[in-house]
Amino acid sequence: MPICPSCKKDSLIYVPWLGQMWKCRKCEYQGPIVIEMSERALQSSLRKIPKGKVTTYKILAEKLGVHQRAVAGMLKRNDPKAAPCYKVVASDGKVGGYSGPGGVKKKIKLLRADGVEIEKGKIDLKKFLFEF
Repeated sequence: MPICPSCKKDSLIYVPWLGQMWKCRKCEYQGPIVIEMSERALQSSLRKIPKGKVTTYKILAEKLGVHQRAVAGMLKRNDPKAAPCYKVVASDGKVGGYSGPGGVKKKIKLLRADGVEIEKGKIDLKKFLFEF
């Protein structure tokens, strides 16, 4: 979870209805998301996913202390060469979207090349899920 710039506590939460804002649970701080910090943490997390495994938007959101939509937004801006963003799927095992070159077809190709089995657009998370 990100550190509050005001009280220095590990207590910031993402508040989507405020429009991409953080709010501190300990003090009165409220401010914009520090995307750069979160994106570095996201890339670091993505690099920890082993070959042949995937994770979900929800798991990443919980790990980073942000909303799932914030994770999706950061992944859209991610450079696939910097971190394997194609390894993030929906909580129900659906492959989900991919904004990299080639779209979802490319994501499926990358996942299969990594050893992940996909049947009817879904991944068996019991077999391929990586939790941090």
